[in-house]
Amino acid sequence: MTHLSPAATSVTYRGLLKNRDFRLLWSAFAVSSLGGVLAVYTLLVLVGFRQRVGTEHLSFLAALFFLSQVLVLPLAGVILDRISPIRLLTMSELTRAGLLLVPMVSASPGILTTTIVLFGLAGSFFLIGRLFMTRQIVSQNELTAANALITQAMQMSLIVAPGLSGFLLEKLNHPLVLACLSVSFLFSAMAVSGIRLQGRYQLSGVRATPAHFSLREIGALFAEGIRFGLTHRPIRYVIVSLSLTLLVTGSLTVLGVIYVRDVLGQGPQTFGLIVSLAGVGTLIGIPVVGKLSRIPRRLALAGGIFIVGGGLIFLTFVVSLTKIFVCAFAMGVAAAAIIISAQTFLQEEIPMELMGRVTSASWACFLVAQTLSVSLAGVVAGVVGIKGLYRGAGLLLAAMALVGFAPYRRSWHRLWSLKPIERP
Repeated sequence: MTHLSPAATSVTYRGLLKNRDFRLLWSAFAVSSLGGVLAVYTLLVLVGFRQRVGTEHLSFLAALFFLSQVLVLPLAGVILDRISPIRLLTMSELTRAGLLLVPMVSASPGILTTTIVLFGLAGSFFLIGRLFMTRQIVSQNELTAANALITQAMQMSLIVAPGLSGFLLEKLNHPLVLACLSVSFLFSAMAVSGIRLQGRYQLSGVRATPAHFSLREIGALFAEGIRFGLTHRPIRYVIVSLSLTLLVTGSLTVLGVIYVRDVLGQGPQTFGLIVSLAGVGTLIGIPVVGKLSRIPRRLALAGGIFIVGGGLIFLTFVVSLTKIFVCAFAMGVAAAAIIISAQTFLQEEIPMELMGRVTSASWACFLVAQTLSVSLAGVVAGVVGIKGLYRGAGLLLAAMALVGFAPYRRSWHRLWSLKPIERP
């Protein structure tokens, strides 16, 4: 879309939660998200602290975790386009509930590693299915607010889960913790199974086409989704720009330690404050961005990328901690705009019959970008330095943002008259 969104009816978060099916999906995702992050942290604690494995094992585990998801996401998208998403999500949650029972019996490094990888694979199906179902459950003008509520639940999980996981393992034995987490996925499965979808997928699980297909057909179906993503210019921009953003920023948290230590001459407390303020900015930015449903998604995405790029450049020219803290907060708010706008844009633009394949291919690209960022950033920083890396990354993101701004160059005067979604 290269025009401003049409006027939308007033949308509130409270009104959105009155939608029974969305309320069930949001509840399922909130519980599943918290349970998923808690489960991964719990299993990692068991691997690292109880079994005391070495760095090689942990590195292998991290690489296997991401690589397996990259490989399975295309299959998840093809399956989602062929069977009931309710059935797929329910099976995903039941699988995760069952997997957590295995380490209760045996917690050897091999068992824990296998459980973490399979747990991540099952979660991939839930992620893709959730994006698909949100599109069918809410109207188009509610998509931004719906994605904001769901993303906020995920962000809260990322903030709460690490500390809560350690607390639970200190107070309870690990089989009891895993049993409680397993029950949470049963709750999520029950919530998903109660959703009523409109259109070609019904609760009974009626399929648009037969569910059995060959490997050749899987490849052909996935190629169709890839072809659509590559030939649809706005979608191509969103996928490329978000992948580039993740590639550029994915390792900044790790390299931020070097930035704080060598450039600012500060210690762990300053690093923690910068990361925390960025997280708080994202958390606060999510509901704010969710209210701006009349701003074109691609424009909001480009704006978020531009702010992040400008923030990276700004960090290399200032040493005032106050200015750095404000910049970190602003970059966190911008990250919220990027996440929600990209999700909503893809949901709006991708045809329903291709939603699973194109979405899964997009997320596979995002995971690859994150993996590459961790591998390449250290090498680049070793050549050009931290400041050089941040400035180069910032300029690259700013250039990508300007490409996104281009279709709206004749519509700037209309942006000031837009009204946000009313507060609940």
